[in-house]
Amino acid sequence: MAIEFSEVLLLFSGGVLLSSQFLFIHLLATINPFQNSRFHFLSIFIAALLSTFLAMKVTGTTPLSSIREAMVSASIGILSLMPLLMAIITIALIRITLITNRSVGASS
Repeated sequence: MAIEFSEVLLLFSGGVLLSSQFLFIHLLATINPFQNSRFHFLSIFIAALLSTFLAMKVTGTTPLSSIREAMVSASIGILSLMPLLMAIITIALIRITLITNRSVGASS
């Protein structure tokens, strides 16, 4: 079950595209007139542009379909890691529950 280098590049570019999208939405939602956000928007745009170019080189398709393929493969990769993440969170919560000896009142 060896993964090819092109698949790693596609997953990486999809992850950068997803992160760029989330950061862009966050910057739009928290716009501040006293903050100079041009550098932030420019860096997000450059990262998305480079990731799109990388996805186009890996897939060999048009920009829109390569963006779609990269983001879908990154989303599937994140979803495939969810059971492991949920198991780690469950174990951590069980450990916290068993280690805590004090009673929890309504005020805390």
